[in-house]
Amino acid sequence: MGRKRKDDGDANAMGVLPICPSGHALQRSVADDAEYECDICSTEIAASTCFFGCRPCDYSLCNTCYIKLATGTLDAADDSTADAITGARIDPDVAELCEHYNIEDRIMLKLNAIMKDRHSTFACDIEKLWDELRGARSPAGLLMAKIRQMQDGTFVGKVNPPKDVQRLIEKYRLHNDAPNK
Repeated sequence: MGRKRKDDGDANAMGVLPICPSGHALQRSVADDAEYECDICSTEIAASTCFFGCRPCDYSLCNTCYIKLATGTLDAADDSTADAITGARIDPDVAELCEHYNIEDRIMLKLNAIMKDRHSTFACDIEKLWDELRGARSPAGLLMAKIRQMQDGTFVGKVNPPKDVQRLIEKYRLHNDAPNK
């Protein structure tokens, strides 16, 4: 026999019950699709995973942020994503990419450090990384190779095709990967 659960929930037993900005208590739910995003750390809440939210306010928290709020280790007004060990601020786009592909923290920190110096091409670089990691057998290994390319100056982010190529793509309804070929 397992232990009996308290009716008032674990967070309430700790003395802290996280609430939404409007003051409603957060309810435990399961994401029926991948349309949820944590309102604190901006990470995507995957389908079929547990999260805490307020439906009337459309406010959602991932398990990690809910636990941090419940234990008092996260300030509700703090919406920055930071590494727990180094305290460095991780860009939300980098954090989302790494969380989606389950990239370990040391690789995420390397990517974040290299991307800080790529302001002018940041959006195109992130978009290219998403495209390339989508079909990767080992996303972490491929990401390390891309980081090395960025360090060497040989990485090229996603670029828009020339106008004549774009016309051909639209005219013949070519596959979405056609601009990258």
